Amino acid sequence: MDSQEILRKMQRLARELQAIRRPLDVLIGLAHRGETVDKAAISNILRREATQRKLALNWETVLYRHTTGQYVLICTALPDNAKDAQILTTRRLINSREACAFCGLVENSFAPIELTVATSPVGIPIQSERVHPRCALSWQRLKLIAEGK
Repeated sequence: MDSQEILRKMQRLARELQAIRRPLDVLIGLAHRGETVDKAAISNILRREATQRKLALNWETVLYRHTTGQYVLICTALPDNAKDAQILTTRRLINSREACAFCGLVENSFAPIELTVATSPVGIPIQSERVHPRCALSWQRLKLIAEGK
């Protein structure tokens, strides 16, 4: 299996779930449902920094190792219209101090370590919103789309 196919399947999984935190072998199993694959070889490819960078830049998908040792997979694709972007930026999560405002992944006790205060596109802190550092740029872009009307 070539690396493009691996990245395509990881992107598909990220788009289906928006954000998920699991061990890497579980993520690989979910991405390749119903297929017999060499998880060790795929894991070796996905652990490379170059692969993770390519996934983020070309496939609108972030994959990184969490503080817990598990891996986080996040879809960073944005809507192309202001109406959908407004809905996404105005939704309020129940535990907004412990969840990323962009992907919705709840960090619980890891929130002080994993989340930062969100900033507006011009750098003004938004005190009521927290985001993962890897979600910050996508969150700012989403806010710009929402304000574009």
